[in-house]
Amino acid sequence: MTDIHNASAVPSLPAMKIYDWYDGPYPARVRIALAEKGLLSEVEFIPVNLWKGEHKKPEFLAINYSGTLPVFSAE
Repeated sequence: MTDIHNASAVPSLPAMKIYDWYDGPYPARVRIALAEKGLLSEVEFIPVNLWKGEHKKPEFLAINYSGTLPVFSAE
């Protein structure tokens, strides 16, 4: 019999999201800090393409009105 309250038995998505771009200096600092704390596997990274201007689109500006990266979101 399995325990339905056992959290390890149910796979879940990361509760933390970070919107970033691989080439940015500030997102790199966040990734380094997360790696040092061993938290990279607990974060979902969502790429925002700066070269294509995705950070200036209304969908992203609704998340971060200044259009800068990285952006942290906890659900």
